[in-house]
Amino acid sequence: MKIITKEDFQVPLSTLKLPKIIMSNPEMPFLEAASLMFEKKIGSLVLGRDEKISGIFTERDIIKCANDILDKNNLTVEDLMTANPFTIRDDATLLDAISIMSSREFRHIPIVDDSGNVVSIISIKDILKYLLSFFEDFFSRFEPIDFWSKDSVNLQEDASLYDLEKKKGSLREDVLYTNLKRVGSTNFSFVSHTFTIKEVLERLHLKSHSVALVTEYETELAGILTERDLLFKVFSQDVDLNACVTSVMTANPHVLSVENKLGHALKNMFTYHYRNIPLINAEGYPTSVVNLLDMLIFIGNELGVRNVLQYL
Repeated sequence: MKIITKEDFQVPLSTLKLPKIIMSNPEMPFLEAASLMFEKKIGSLVLGRDEKISGIFTERDIIKCANDILDKNNLTVEDLMTANPFTIRDDATLLDAISIMSSREFRHIPIVDDSGNVVSIISIKDILKYLLSFFEDFFSRFEPIDFWSKDSVNLQEDASLYDLEKKKGSLREDVLYTNLKRVGSTNFSFVSHTFTIKEVLERLHLKSHSVALVTEYETELAGILTERDLLFKVFSQDVDLNACVTSVMTANPHVLSVENKLGHALKNMFTYHYRNIPLINAEGYPTSVVNLLDMLIFIGNELGVRNVLQYL
């Protein structure tokens, strides 16, 4: 049984292969920034000049700043960005990043050198890839699930000993057998398939949710719309916000059962390149959603580093 400890995450961020920064001018028009992010397939844009960061704009800002987006024209990313964002030095460790990101619920943190120049950025996906590199053989047991049925929960139904034998500050490979009902959250909104895009955006802003599950007849899941969909499918294409949500949602999305495992969700996410999965109960009704942030929070809790901030 492969076991890793907090010490396995005590690696300097400077030693990791992380994406290079795409830095943009804060005065860039919002719709132009959305198009650039769609082209580069990125969820965050670092803003500044001469390698000095002045702000960060992420897909989350679309929900947070929905009123400004709906009420004003000719917006720049500077109008919507988080100014003077939290950064982490490149001599900090991956464990520091896990602690900060799981505690403050960040999805990205820009990394700076001793001179304060931004050099790269770390995301939740980077952390999960590093974790899975230790459990590669065990993770290979899980196959993607692209069609749900009542018979699909059939991998290792025998009880896992993980909870009985786990030790704080470490992770056993069978943590991937954790039921998704322990990992998912209810941070999503139900919306009708008759809603306009504008109405969905307003609902997400009101609830501070990043995911909308689109339903027909109140109980039948028809599709999903995420903040990334709003960025890529709506604003990067300058779609009319009065259009119906069904024109931009992902129809008939993959779903998993609350009884499926963490390994299933990770396999689906890395295979199909999405970050939110609706979870359904035995009757097929959506009850929760699991996303990358939920997974990081779970890992941070298991390692005992969430809300234990030692990095300065």
